[in-house]
Amino acid sequence: MLGVLLSLTAGAPAGALPAGPDGAASTEEITRAVTAEQLESHLRAFQDAADAHGGDRATGTAGYRESVDHVVERLRAAGYDPRVQVFTVPYDDNHDHDHDHDDDGEDTAAGPRVTYNVLADTATGDPDSTVVVGAHLDSVPESPGLNDNGSGAAGVLAIAEALAGTETQNRVRFAWWGAEEINLNGSEHYVSDLRANDLAAFDDIALYLNLDMIGSPNYGRFLYDGDSSWGGWHDGSPEAPAGSDAIEVAFESYFESVGLAAEEVPIDDGSDHLVFAEAGIPVGGLFTGDSGEKTRQQVDLYGGRAGTDYDPCYHDACDDLGNVDLQVLEEMSDATAAVVLGFASSEIDDGATLRPPDGWPRRSALEELSPVLTGLVVWGAVVAAVAGVAVAVRRRHRAHR
Repeated sequence: MLGVLLSLTAGAPAGALPAGPDGAASTEEITRAVTAEQLESHLRAFQDAADAHGGDRATGTAGYRESVDHVVERLRAAGYDPRVQVFTVPYDDNHDHDHDHDDDGEDTAAGPRVTYNVLADTATGDPDSTVVVGAHLDSVPESPGLNDNGSGAAGVLAIAEALAGTETQNRVRFAWWGAEEINLNGSEHYVSDLRANDLAAFDDIALYLNLDMIGSPNYGRFLYDGDSSWGGWHDGSPEAPAGSDAIEVAFESYFESVGLAAEEVPIDDGSDHLVFAEAGIPVGGLFTGDSGEKTRQQVDLYGGRAGTDYDPCYHDACDDLGNVDLQVLEEMSDATAAVVLGFASSEIDDGATLRPPDGWPRRSALEELSPVLTGLVVWGAVVAAVAGVAVAVRRRHRAHR
């Protein structure tokens, strides 16, 4: 149960990532630390939570509480000191359908529900420039929610585990939101609570990265449009706050560096990034598609099936572990890990517009030495060739004596 988890002592911190030439960890190292096996283990825990409690992980249910328990337990094992933020949300029959009681006998009928956000910070880094990365942890009542949004929640957890024990220039805060499927209530509660009770902590947030549905089976690789060049789905689409373009550039640069195609989608009202955008915080994030249909042009970029939804099981009972594409989940988690590390390791000027990360993408010491090593190998080959010619000439000269 949740109360037991809150009383557990933190585990030993995980080993730090190897540092690059400037003392910061490299893009290569953190993406290597985020693995498909790790992501799948988190997804299996979320699937088990749904299977044990009526087939879903919706707000206010035992399935959701078990998902929270898994996140808290893994954070503590990695050496974090997670905080569980408790809040209530309104709930009505339109959200609940036939789920009036869960397997533990909890009353989940219409009315207020108690639910939770989970938050964890890195032990190092400037708290005045906090990089926040989050994903919602709840499902809709009709679904176990493994792509929506077990995929994003698993991605954030794997990144937290990969970064554990690594010194960062800026603090990183990892967040798992409750009640996203009920009008973004979890992230809304978090932001409004900070603005009402700890304005300094709110002002410390430098940017927010969001992961929602990053393992769609008929996927595209989509990143949020940070410079508002794409437009919006409708007239009420929010403008990207100043600095969001730096996040877009960071993601675009990463995908280009690893040779993966990606496209922009508008910063719109579909997930928790909207709450931060409306609060004026620079936002970005990744997405692999929901109920929209894949185009022929996108099939050329990513493969898959044209004229078919990116996720045919969106908000349905079939959104289970078999609905998640582990390859694209790892690709999108790697991209986010790299961008998190980039901003966590860069100078962020208080009060200035956010800039892309310094020295981006970050290279390891071996990568930095690679051109030098290549030059030495070539030079060695030239020297060896010249020496070989000299030996041959001397031999011929001796033969004529």
